[in-house]
Amino acid sequence: MFTDRRSLVVEAPPEAVWRAVVRIGGGHGWYAADGLWRLRGWMDRLVGGPGLRRGRRDPEEVGYGEALDFWRVTGLDRNRRLALRAEMKLPGEALLEFRLEPQGSGTRLTQTARFLPRGLAGLAYWYSVLPLHAVVFRGMLQGVRRAAADFARFPPGWLDPSGGTGLIGFSPTDRKTAGRRGWRTRAAWARDGPRSPPSGRTSRSGW
Repeated sequence: MFTDRRSLVVEAPPEAVWRAVVRIGGGHGWYAADGLWRLRGWMDRLVGGPGLRRGRRDPEEVGYGEALDFWRVTGLDRNRRLALRAEMKLPGEALLEFRLEPQGSGTRLTQTARFLPRGLAGLAYWYSVLPLHAVVFRGMLQGVRRAAADFARFPPGWLDPSGGTGLIGFSPTDRKTAGRRGWRTRAAWARDGPRSPPSGRTSRSGW
C-alpha cells in the first residue's frame, strides 16, 4: 500500500477545523485544484464511474455511509476523524483520511491518502498521479486551514456565497471583513438570494 501523509497545525479549535473538513465536496469543491477534480470526475464518468454528479446530501454535515462526489464516508468521529473511500473506477483501492488532534491552543490536522494497487496498472496509476499530490492534497490542507481560521474567528450564523453556513462578526471591523468576503446573515441570504454585497460594503439590514 502506498501512503501520502501531510500534517500541519491549525490555529483553531478542533470544532472549527472539523467544520472546515466536512464541507469538502459538492458545491463547496475541494479547496484547491477544483479543475483537476472536475477533470478526474469527467474521466471517471467516461469509464462508467459516478464522477462528481452525486454531490453531497447536505452542504455542511456528513453522515456515515453518505456520498461526497465519488467518495463514500466510511469512518466518522466528530471533531476527531473523517475517513473516505473512493468509488471512482480505479486499478486499486483509494482511501482518504483526516485526523484532528488538539495541540496547544490549536489543532494538528493530519491528512492521509492511501492507495492499494491492483497489478501493474495500479502501480502505473499511482506513479502517474503522484506529482499532482503536491497541488491537490497540499492545496486542500491549506484551504482547510484558512477556512478553519475563519470559522474560529466568527461564530456560526452567517452564510457564505456558496450557500454554506458561514460567519458572523460583532465588531465593525469584523463586519466589514465579512462584507468584503461576501459573507451575509441568514436573513440577508433568504431575502436577497445567493448574491454577494459589493466589495467593502454591507447591507443595512441583515448585517
